[in-house]
Amino acid sequence: MRKIWIILGFWLGIAPQISAAQLRPMVYDDTRVEAGIEEVWTDWTTAEGLESFFAPRAIVDGTIGGTYEVWFAPDAPKGQRGAEDGVLLGWQRDSADGTRMISFSWKMPPYMEEISESMTVVQLWMIPVDDDTTRLRLFHTGFGDTEAWLEAERYFETTWPEVLAAYAKHVAETD
Repeated sequence: MRKIWIILGFWLGIAPQISAAQLRPMVYDDTRVEAGIEEVWTDWTTAEGLESFFAPRAIVDGTIGGTYEVWFAPDAPKGQRGAEDGVLLGWQRDSADGTRMISFSWKMPPYMEEISESMTVVQLWMIPVDDDTTRLRLFHTGFGDTEAWLEAERYFETTWPEVLAAYAKHVAETD
């Protein structure tokens, strides 16, 4: 009987907090690309890869805690170039099924002045479907609850699917 009360107390006390955390704003996209896992990994984890499809300039240190920046306007002044000051937060490279993941911080667009210095987190899972197809699952979290944050969330709900679609087109054209 004591176990039942402990379990019930856990769910009544902690579970609502867990559920509330899961309801935080998040952008999600899921797409397949016609490229093998090695090509996809290289494209998302190197400056050369990111510059081949995403933006004219990227800086990728390649170490956890290192730089991960994507500049859409490289000639603009600091703070106006795009996703500046980003950091590579983590990765998974050696899973048994070949799945890989990269996680990096992401700055809000410069025109969103109220939150432009804020950082969020992007996690991109790369799941091999077969030798020539990879599933991409993108999660973008860290949005707040103000109107400025809701605008940012709406922006990325449109932008990330466009980025992944452009990437899918890029790899289809380069093969």
